[in-house]
This record gives sequence, structure tokens and C-alpha cells, in this order.
Amino acid sequence: MARQSNRRWSCVRGAPGGRRWIALGVLALACSVGCERGPGRNPEADPNAPNVILLVIDTLRADHIHGYGYPRETTPTLDRFIREGVRFDAAIAASSWSPPSHVTILTGTNPDRHKVFTFGFPIPAGIDPLAVHLKARGYATGMFSTHMALHRSVGRIREGLDTHFVDKRSDVKALAAALTWVKTVKQPYFLYMVLTSPHAPYDQHPPEYDRDYFHDTPPDADKTYPFAAAEWVGEGGIPTSVRMNDENTVGYYVDQYDREIRYLDDLIGRFWSSMEEAGLLGNTLLVVTSDHGEGLGDHDTFAHELYLYDFLVRVPLIVRHPERVPAGRVWSGQVPLADIVPTILGFAGAPIPDALDGVDLSGALSTADGHVDPRLATASYRHRGFDRYMVRSDDYKLLYDAKADREELYDLRADPAEQHDLLAAGPDAVPADAYALLAAAMRIQLEHHGRIAANREPEPLDPEVLEELRALGYATPE
Repeated sequence: MARQSNRRWSCVRGAPGGRRWIALGVLALACSVGCERGPGRNPEADPNAPNVILLVIDTLRADHIHGYGYPRETTPTLDRFIREGVRFDAAIAASSWSPPSHVTILTGTNPDRHKVFTFGFPIPAGIDPLAVHLKARGYATGMFSTHMALHRSVGRIREGLDTHFVDKRSDVKALAAALTWVKTVKQPYFLYMVLTSPHAPYDQHPPEYDRDYFHDTPPDADKTYPFAAAEWVGEGGIPTSVRMNDENTVGYYVDQYDREIRYLDDLIGRFWSSMEEAGLLGNTLLVVTSDHGEGLGDHDTFAHELYLYDFLVRVPLIVRHPERVPAGRVWSGQVPLADIVPTILGFAGAPIPDALDGVDLSGALSTADGHVDPRLATASYRHRGFDRYMVRSDDYKLLYDAKADREELYDLRADPAEQHDLLAAGPDAVPADAYALLAAAMRIQLEHHGRIAANREPEPLDPEVLEELRALGYATPE
């Protein structure tokens, strides 16, 4: 179900009632703890070090953000960040589901190095989360997350944090707690937030969003799918984790997903306004991204995991710092999300460990015409008995299913929806030089992954985490 950004749809704008609900929900919680400004800057910190806000919006497709060309007005707040900063058009996640992708975002290392392929795996010794590095530079460090399963089961993911708030799918509470914390800490601060409203089931938004938003007809809206027996990703059907009532049309789920995005964007907008009013955003670097996308019927798939097509691994990446990053720029070359950690450390003036897979983009971002040389991006999915890999250039993508010993090759410029496998079309359709480059990189990736001990086992999960994983469709009752 390819969605072309040049198609125009109508959009029903939000009524004042919806905005009042957002304002009351966030401000009532935030103001209950007072509105005083926190203490001044930490005397141990670099006086020029920026505050850092890393916002990870779980399960957010780049092509459902209005500022990325999506016709629906899903994201007025993110669109503002795009206008005031840099939009990366081809940011590539390390996997198509949470554990490996989040750990890459937070450590600057790829899955073959950090080895976190599922819930319950710890981050290995010798690889530190971003908070550890910033805390060593005198930062106050706090995490506010509604991805309980991730932050309660991945060992060492909370290392280096002065405080952490973890709750199940309550983005209102997480944002209010984050605002409270920032008001009480010395600067510079590192605020790390993971918000999950766009994750299935798409039922976090209040009823007025069903009334006020998105009653137009998206592409393929009438296409129907059966209800799948599977609880997780749906191949050819709608799984339990996504199913809402007896609705079986693509359009219904696209509408609900888009309302979830708009709801969370409104929450973030209220949070940002409160931060501005409290004077907490001076010299502040904002980085916004996601861990993966969502199926919504593309390639006959719902939810995520399993595949490494662009609707799952091409994610938003927005970088904003009014004093240090020229506004309104579009970065067209692809970048892997492993670049986030070294780039933040570069802006913070902190040492960048040698054993990172990403590169520091802070210098290139600080100039209007800065750039880095073109690079390949990799991704992998090793879970539930699957063993799949991706190597992507700006123009082509090579996929490899190790279990089936099958490759796919796509021309991303001519075929962005990845519908026409060039390898299946015959030798004359395959660009020899591009394929040779990607195949060589694929061999290296497979070699690196092959070094990982096959008997590495996750740590036991506590019952509450297991319950949350089942609710999200990641675990079966047995």
C-alpha cells in the first residue's frame, strides 16, 4: 500500500475541545508540583555544554509525518521542529522492532556489537548508554518512558541515570514527570524520553480525536484483511495486537494510527510550550527519532518485526538547536541511527568512544552546507527463528533471508515501495556495480553476526513485564 506524498487529502482540523483536553491533562499534572525554576548550571559541567533532549517516539513511520510530505496534518509540533532544525530524509533504524533498535539509538552501536536482539538481553560490559557519557561531563540525567517492557527487561539500559520514570503507556504522566524533573535539576540536563502512543493497539487517543480528525479516504482504504490467529506481526491478516473490534479495513487502522500520532504530537506541543514558558530551553539540543515504523497493510503486513522494508526501517530524525544548527535544512543522504550518540557527544564536547559504529555529525550540522560522505546502512532481524539482514545505499537495498537463503534487491529511487525485486526480474535488470557493493557489505555483516555466541540467552522476565509483552503482541500465553 504505497502512499505517495504528492496526493492531497482533505483534513478535518481539531476542534477547541480536543485542545482543551490536552492542556488540562498535561498542565494539571505538571502544575501540581509547582512552577519554580530549578537551580542554576552544574558547576562541574562545561559552561557551554547544551542541554540535551532525546525524544524517541515508538512505532512512528516517517511517511506519516506531515513535515515529511504526508498529506494529513498529523504533526504540527514535529513540523515546527523540522522548520526550526534539520530533517533527515533517510534515517535508517537498526531493526524493525524495539529491543535492538532502541539499544542502537542509546549506545551508538549496531546489533552485531551490542547483541541485544530481544527483551531480557543486557547491554554487554564495555558498551555504555549515552547517559553514562553525559553524566561524566557533569550532566543531570533523567529518563521518562512508557515502554515498560524495554526499560524493565534490558539490563544496563538505565545505567548512568540520576532518575528514571517507567510506566505502561501513559504518555501524559511521563511528560508531566519529565517537566517536573527538569524544573528541579541543575543544568546542563540530559532528558531522555520514550513515548509509545503510536504503538498498537491504537487506542490511547481520547474520543474527540475520532470526531475531529481524518475522515477523508486514504489510499487502499477499502482493502480488507482477515483476522490472523497470530498475536504479533500479521502476515496477510490483522493480528490480535492490532485488532480493534471487528474492523478489518486498511483505512480504519490508518485513521486510528494517524489519530494516535496527532494525539501524541499535541501532548508534546503542550510539553514544549511549558518548557518554553519556564525558561528551560535555552542552549538546548533536541533530537527526535523513532525505533521503527508500522505495517498498516504494506506488503500485506500489520504491526512490525520480521521484515526490513523501508516502511519499517526508514524513520524520522529531526535535530534542532537554534544557536548551533541552521534551520530549515533537509539532509537527503541516508544516516544510520547509530550516529545519534556520537553526534550528541560531539555537540556536548564530550569524548567519543572508539568502539562506536556511528559517526559524529555535529560539525556538519553546524554549517548550512555541511555533509558527510555517502555511507551504507545495515539492519537485522534475529528473533522468533528468523534470521534476516539488510544493506542499504541511497539508491538500492539488498535484503537477505538466511533461513531461506534468498536475496531481494530494490531500486529505491524508481521503486520506493519496494514492490519489484530486481533479482527476480532476471540478470538484465540487476545493476552489476550496485549489487556487487551491497553484496560485499552483506557478507561482512553476516560475518560479524556469525561471531555472536549462539547460546547467548536472555535473562528471566518478571511477570509484569511478560504481561505487558503479551498486551503489545510480543509474547504468546505459553
